[in-house]
Amino acid sequence: MRNIYLFFSSFLFVVLVVSCSDKKAKEEENEKMQFAEQKDHKSETIRMDAFKYTNSIKNGGHDYEYTISRTPLDSAKLIVDAEGYKAIDNSLSLEISRDGGQIYSRNFTRGAFKINIDEEEFNHYVLMNMVFDKVVDNGLRFIVSLVDAASNDMFVQYSLVVAFDGSSINITSYDMYDESDIDRFDADEDGV
Repeated sequence: MRNIYLFFSSFLFVVLVVSCSDKKAKEEENEKMQFAEQKDHKSETIRMDAFKYTNSIKNGGHDYEYTISRTPLDSAKLIVDAEGYKAIDNSLSLEISRDGGQIYSRNFTRGAFKINIDEEEFNHYVLMNMVFDKVVDNGLRFIVSLVDAASNDMFVQYSLVVAFDGSSINITSYDMYDESDIDRFDADEDGV
């Protein structure tokens, strides 16, 4: 019985060692493939798709309709991030009408949003998106995003407020955790 136990234990040990070494070899092969794939992607130029989006809101007895569109700027200088990824920059167009009449129209490039960012970091970002956020005291607020050429995890955002009559705009850095945007509530006596 003891011999059978020793044989079985030895067999399991060999199987375990072989499977662990196979697993490690597979992990190393996957890492090599991912690195090779990453190198291939560095040679490609990232180009975002063009889009056009229209929506409407009601405020103060007026109907506002806005259209946001993105267009790749094929003729612009390529954006190259810190890791060597290349991307084509974009322009964003914003048109706003109130009660059927156009009150605002502008085509934005990345340079309009060079606020509170150093030159080196700014040179790695691509103008990516604009979305309607909400109505604020002085107009309609849109959030504009600039993103690192190869990573959606690295981005900066700006607040673009267009006056209700379209006569002026205000662009500032946007912090999604701005104290004024956090809804406050009173806790009940239990602290919940």
